[in-house]
Amino acid sequence: MTLPCDVQRWKIVAFSAFLLLGLTRISIEQWRQLTPAESVDQKDESNSNGGLKKTSSLKADEEYTDGNIVSIVTGEIRKEVKDKENLAVNKKVVKDDEEFTIGAFNEDAAHDTGSTTPQSSIDFIRANFPECLSKTGIIDLKNMGSYLPVLPGVQPRYNHYSCFVMKARYNCAHPPDYDKPEASDYELVFNLGHDNNTKPCRLRSLVDALGGPAGLSRRPTLKGDTVDNPPTRIAIHGSSYVRQMWEAMVCGFREDITALQVKNPGPSISLSALKKRGNKPIEFSEIGKPIRGASVIQQKGCHGAQQKDLASFYHPSATQIPDKTMSGCDDGIAMVRFQNVTEVYYVFRSQMLSENALNRVYSDYFQIPLSNSTDASVPVSSKFDALVWNVSAKKPKNTFPKGVTARYEFSVAHWLPTLKVMQRRDLGIYFGADNPWITKPPDGHPCMPGIPDDEVNLLLYVLFTGYTIK
Repeated sequence: MTLPCDVQRWKIVAFSAFLLLGLTRISIEQWRQLTPAESVDQKDESNSNGGLKKTSSLKADEEYTDGNIVSIVTGEIRKEVKDKENLAVNKKVVKDDEEFTIGAFNEDAAHDTGSTTPQSSIDFIRANFPECLSKTGIIDLKNMGSYLPVLPGVQPRYNHYSCFVMKARYNCAHPPDYDKPEASDYELVFNLGHDNNTKPCRLRSLVDALGGPAGLSRRPTLKGDTVDNPPTRIAIHGSSYVRQMWEAMVCGFREDITALQVKNPGPSISLSALKKRGNKPIEFSEIGKPIRGASVIQQKGCHGAQQKDLASFYHPSATQIPDKTMSGCDDGIAMVRFQNVTEVYYVFRSQMLSENALNRVYSDYFQIPLSNSTDASVPVSSKFDALVWNVSAKKPKNTFPKGVTARYEFSVAHWLPTLKVMQRRDLGIYFGADNPWITKPPDGHPCMPGIPDDEVNLLLYVLFTGYTIK
């Protein structure tokens, strides 16, 4: 039976109203299920938690970490946050030795998986860590830097047991009942004030978010819009103080290591040993053979001591101390490769080597490609990304072998003395090695973990940004 037109029209209107009401109810229910954090601006707001969205529950000088709202200035907890009371937090699992989850940063920050050029380091910092930008590109370390407590729940990248290349004399392992502050309880931050930003720049958080040493090869260069062909190469030459930087980088980013090299014992290159030999340069034949293989070195340990003497460097009541080392293993000439894209070389007192020895260290030890020269010890013209030294403010003679140059060359001689002064100023104490082997603690060599890790973060920060540290 055919219904009248008015009846058909009424049924159509009724059905439309019912459908509209149902859709509206669904939308309302979905809106009600949103947490307060999900109903505000979803733009990432560049705090050091990486995956954290800014919400109205946070004050300007606070951050969310480890389930708490904490002051970014003092590290004090203001409020415990349970579940998703006011905050939307990235749910990515964080490993024990990682500081923060970084998965919720700007999508452009992710590693490139296609043909799109990854976001440059400066653009990444501008989007996610604006507090780490400098208007002038020149940073006064002493006056713009300070030491603050690490955020609650943050663990050091390594310890005296997990750092398999740390010289035993640098350890600050303490007994379980040790109740004084540790070097790893604090971190170096910058207070740059760019665009009136009062939030401190936590260098470790920034460096970790940028991918550490391997990240240098994942992003466009400072002067272009393309990524350089890997590997990125960094050379660190100088005394045992920058040896600690190399060791801290190896141990801090050990999960990224794809190649590692140290060496067997050779003659001492200490100033006193050189004086005894009449300052005669070290020849290549005296150096000792290389030890290659990340797994071998990690399993056997390279702590710059004889096996029989290793225990004497540690407090007897300290727990988890290294119990083995390759006797006499030395990292005075060493190389590490991260993710097959970034290489970091270390040469102890390179100016004490003969010219031929230094050339062969690079050609034979480090296997830098050789030139067609009749002199097989001269490497082909190779461009390093950075050459860093600490024995003087000016570049020492015979610092690099023939045919090897660097894009950036700078001294870090002032870094360690300045950081020691800053620790005493800000914390009332300098954290120097204080193990049983040290006769007058604190030693001139800082604790590991400690200042050497701050120096690693500084070095990578400089290479990511092109800034100058005064």
